[in-house]
Amino acid sequence: MKKICVILLIFFASGKPSSAQYFERIYQGLNLGYVGSLDNTIDSGFIICGTQDGGFLMKINEVGDTEWTSRDSGNVQQSAAVIQNASGNFIVIGSCNSLQYNSEAVVATYDVSGDPLTHFKIPPGDGWGSWGTTIIRSPDRLLKHYCYYVDGLTADNYYYLDNQDMIAGDMATVALNSMSMDNSGNYYVAANLAFDMDSLFNWRNNVLVLSSNNFLRQEYFYDTQISSAAITPDGGVMVAGFYDSLGTKYLRLMKFDSGANLIWETFISDSDNYSVSQVAPTSDGGYAILCSADDGISQYITFMKVDASGMQLWKQEYFGNGTAISRNFVQLDDGFAILGSSTGDPYLIRTDDQGRTSTTAVTSVASSPDAIGIYPNPSSGIVHINFEKSSENVRHLSILDLTGREVFNQQIKESNTQVNLSFLARGIYQCKFSSATEELKSMKLVIQ
Repeated sequence: MKKICVILLIFFASGKPSSAQYFERIYQGLNLGYVGSLDNTIDSGFIICGTQDGGFLMKINEVGDTEWTSRDSGNVQQSAAVIQNASGNFIVIGSCNSLQYNSEAVVATYDVSGDPLTHFKIPPGDGWGSWGTTIIRSPDRLLKHYCYYVDGLTADNYYYLDNQDMIAGDMATVALNSMSMDNSGNYYVAANLAFDMDSLFNWRNNVLVLSSNNFLRQEYFYDTQISSAAITPDGGVMVAGFYDSLGTKYLRLMKFDSGANLIWETFISDSDNYSVSQVAPTSDGGYAILCSADDGISQYITFMKVDASGMQLWKQEYFGNGTAISRNFVQLDDGFAILGSSTGDPYLIRTDDQGRTSTTAVTSVASSPDAIGIYPNPSSGIVHINFEKSSENVRHLSILDLTGREVFNQQIKESNTQVNLSFLARGIYQCKFSSATEELKSMKLVIQ
């Protein structure tokens, strides 16, 4: 086990003090071969796992600062997902090298400092190898389930839970966030079969396989790539995926009851989103959905909220350094924490309950005397800055790049001002507006 110091190069913070610290941070220079998953910790911080010449853990405090990192090159070669249990230990599902097999799934436990406590391997039996895929915990942290894949010698390839329930067979995919569990131990797992053969020996695409502790296995045919499932407060399950109809892409949501009977479904048109990373119920009866998107210029993360019937309420976008892919999120008491990957580095986003990292941009501010707008955003370089109410106060604009270096500044005297930023390279910038006495607002600007 080797402890590593990490230099944090990027920090976006909200413009005004808040009861919580909302931020975006990319932990540059880690160059992880794989970014695993995120869990919130008992002390209001976060734990992230991944792969960096072995299993990798990073503990982050509530304001986004790294407390420690550790690498386990002996027991774990790849860390897929992590949780913290009620005793404070971290449990990782992953895989390790094997002398007898191609690979073996491994479950490893670490203490609160990231030092190894125990681990055990899951051999593939009569197969080529096994790999750990995902791990979940109950909200009270007392229960857990993990999933692993066994590559059989023939076509007998299966995903298993730790209780030996078989989730899905050959050609199946169980994504990172395809499992969900409540405090009573009830769970659902959704698997997506890229191809499957029905009883008449016809090939079918995209078969949703639902499995839970209430029934063994049920299959549903959909022309949709299913990516995530979440147990709902009524004991049912919400599943989400993407449906492409002649080039028009839709986010597809399907609500099942506790017997896996379809209750309702809805389609949300979205031209940029291409995959769902996670869906989860929110405390107000709605659902939060995390996706990856591509606008043809950059890959970025989208996060949205729908109500109990699937109607979209809001949507937020996070660009990282221009290439960002979503991993998973956790719901907190006052918002969300989202994990992504940005060119191999972990990308952590701490938001309020509407997915915002700067709470100065709330609707009520729009009618305030000093409301500030900048458009278009994204922009090709020519932007317009608007102060809703004209004032004699001189305001100052400062623009920072991803390293925190100031690349532009200007005094703003008029309520409507055009600024030429076409000299800036394509990317994400932070715009800070301030007066002589206080910082007024902080927001992101995307230059395309």
